Amino acid sequence: MGKATRQEVYEAIDGEREYQDSCIAHDPTRHETGPDSNHSVGAYLTMLAEYVRKAQQEWTDKAGHGPALEVIRKVAGIAVHCMEDHGAPKRVIPTLKPLPIRGPSPRERAMKGAKPKKKKGRTHSA
Repeated sequence: MGKATRQEVYEAIDGEREYQDSCIAHDPTRHETGPDSNHSVGAYLTMLAEYVRKAQQEWTDKAGHGPALEVIRKVAGIAVHCMEDHGAPKRVIPTLKPLPIRGPSPRERAMKGAKPKKKKGRTHSA
């Protein structure tokens, strides 16, 4: 399996969320993790840590990346479920101020063939 587009990744995560909800809907003993669950953020973090551990184990024990990526998809689904339940804060990207325009440094002037400014002080003769 090679690289995936962002769209393909989101489709895989969306499919995982649908699968998670369908498993819960068909198994009444798992209702505590259903779409109407009220897991705390801490409970989701515990689940995420456990599934990351499982992904590490899959990567260690099995050949190729596929088995670990299967579990990573589950991790992404759990993270999405947490944000569905508790909110999804958007990333705020700060706007950067443009750097001031400056002239070339002494090194840049020297590299372009311009004479660098002479330093005051002692000079050594050969």
